[in-house]
Amino acid sequence: MSMRIAIQIVLVCASVLGLQTAYSQGTFLMSNYDPVVGVDAPIFDGGGIPLAGADYLAALYAGPSPNSLQPAVLASGPKPGVPFSSGVDAGYFFTYGDYMVANNVFGGSYAWLQVVAWDARLGATYEDVVNLGIGGYGQSPLFYALSGGGATLPPPPNPLIGLQSFSLLPVIPEPSATLILLVGLPLLFRRFRRPK
Repeated sequence: MSMRIAIQIVLVCASVLGLQTAYSQGTFLMSNYDPVVGVDAPIFDGGGIPLAGADYLAALYAGPSPNSLQPAVLASGPKPGVPFSSGVDAGYFFTYGDYMVANNVFGGSYAWLQVVAWDARLGATYEDVVNLGIGGYGQSPLFYALSGGGATLPPPPNPLIGLQSFSLLPVIPEPSATLILLVGLPLLFRRFRRPK
């Protein structure tokens, strides 16, 4: 066998393996409503009102174990999250014609999943809002589901079977300067009061 043929064989094998790797990640439909498989998990704010509109976003975290969760990404490109619907579909999110790719999960395998949601007016990402420490975010209980993808082309994504409803933590507003002054004034006067 000539060196040229050997190099061609190696290149063909590498390209086939490269295609296999590209389609080997786990894939999921990013929707909390799928009546065909029994997914119906609306998400609410801290007051029990369904989340509605682009002010609220949802994202998917996935991993082979509960301690290895990483953000999944939209197949169409990285975005911080998926917006919620409005009107009669409030509380629900959908990625029409798109799906999530979990880079740390093999296609066709089971994975631990968690859906997170947050008030996008408080921060661009879930982590940004969590770090504020004032609420406005929440997460589903962990669940275990089969991923789509694998060796098939194109990889069909699987629904989020096992997702449960949840609510965001209520937002605790920061105290205003007036409130701090009103609370602090009596303490200030007590300190400077003369003993009798």
